[in-house]
Amino acid sequence: MSYECSLHGAVPAASVAPLIERICGLSGLAAPLVASAKLPQIAEVEMVFNERGGRGGNAPLRIRSDWCAAESSVKTLQDLKWSLLFIGQPQPPKPGQLATIRAVYEAPVMQGSVFDYLDLLDYELTLEFMRKGYRFHYGAISITISCIHKFQSKHDLSSITPLDPSGTWLVELCTERTATENIPFASEKLAQFARNLRGLVDLSIVDINKNGTR
Repeated sequence: MSYECSLHGAVPAASVAPLIERICGLSGLAAPLVASAKLPQIAEVEMVFNERGGRGGNAPLRIRSDWCAAESSVKTLQDLKWSLLFIGQPQPPKPGQLATIRAVYEAPVMQGSVFDYLDLLDYELTLEFMRKGYRFHYGAISITISCIHKFQSKHDLSSITPLDPSGTWLVELCTERTATENIPFASEKLAQFARNLRGLVDLSIVDINKNGTR
């Protein structure tokens, strides 16, 4: 079983530029690249599928793909290269726990239609959104700064609008997938990096007991 350690926060639009500048300094991204605004962008589409009819006996499944990484020949979402994911609920925080911990399984779809496969499993689409923003890397840690956009029409990229009109950006620090015995080390590395961002963003653990996040 593999696990993902993460920390989460949010910032107003005015704080995005100084936060990116701090992250670029920590991650060693070249100053000319930052000055020219050629930053590592993402337009990550994610869809959540639940058992048809709301039976809820099995966990939701997700598919995910980055539109920015798509080949020029790709014209529709259905033609993207997708990964199929199961993301477990966050473990309830324990005293001294430094990060959110979830079980995660991910498998790239090598051939065929993932939509047809999920339909055969009797799953239906219940949520579709795009994560637009930037993603940086610092060793085994990924740092994502993004806005969530919702689809007004199914699979229609021209219909996306910001979920939060106020312009709030989400910040996520996330480790590479790791085994159980490596969770303390990975969590400590995450917490160390988060301390370098203090004053710009407050990053915290997801507490399922408070907000019921899945």
